[in-house]
Amino acid sequence: MLDTMMVDRAQQLMVATHTIVDGGPPETTQHVIRYAFPLAIDLLAELSGLKLVERWAGWHQQPYTAISQRHVSVHERVN
Repeated sequence: MLDTMMVDRAQQLMVATHTIVDGGPPETTQHVIRYAFPLAIDLLAELSGLKLVERWAGWHQQPYTAISQRHVSVHERVN
């Protein structure tokens, strides 16, 4: 498999291309991922009437720190 990744930081996009070469005709698939940082998600949530309740570094409620590579954010509706 040959993988390539293009990152467009201005639009917060990652475009991944996967090509499988196994003796037959190469098969290529592509997918686009838009990423957002936790503070941007919090702002979007707030603009939608939600507030942040908790944030963890994973599904097992590990502490979220500056070096966490992912997050689980829990928001609730503001009355």
